[in-house]
Amino acid sequence: MKAEKSLSTEIASATVQLQDLKNKGDMQEFKADAMAVHDAITLSEARGILTQIADINKKITAFIKPVKKAFKTYVASFGAGANTAEEVIREKINDYAKEEERKRQIEEAALRKKQEAAAAQARIEAEKIREQQRKDNPEAAPIAIPPIFVPPPVRLTSTVDEGFRTYWKYQITDTLKIPAKYWLRVLDEKQIAADVTAQKENFSEPGIETYTEKKVVAG
Repeated sequence: MKAEKSLSTEIASATVQLQDLKNKGDMQEFKADAMAVHDAITLSEARGILTQIADINKKITAFIKPVKKAFKTYVASFGAGANTAEEVIREKINDYAKEEERKRQIEEAALRKKQEAAAAQARIEAEKIREQQRKDNPEAAPIAIPPIFVPPPVRLTSTVDEGFRTYWKYQITDTLKIPAKYWLRVLDEKQIAADVTAQKENFSEPGIETYTEKKVVAG
């Protein structure tokens, strides 16, 4: 509303003054049509007309400039609400995604701990069986105990994975351990970023720790 009022005020003020300048311009046009340059006096008069015309054009430009600025502000105001709404929604969705990711990591860690505990208990039970076999029949060949399988880390699915794009990032944990290929005269973080983006979870270099950030993708 304020932008509309500002635009209307600028246009109304400029219109009156521009009309006056137009009248002056029309007068100069009439003089130019009627003038004949044939001596030093009429040459000087012609140059005077050019000076007046330049002054008129300068004033017209000065009037138009604030009108253009006001119009630009007016047009931009139409999208201000939508842009603000988009920022708010994206921030809320990203906050939700971060919280869901935090919960998922906690669940994964708990599951992994449970798996490792089960594997450790299986080793204990297997060793008990072997020890009992030694006591019952010392002369018998030891029972072959198959290796205990520990499942690889499990990635739980997230309710917010759909509609999000994962960005692989990095942070420097120890500059002294970073390989020479990432050093020019200074640390080549541009190359690090390129490798992290390309290799994602497969990136592994001393002194660099990767992590991910999720950002909402427009539907």
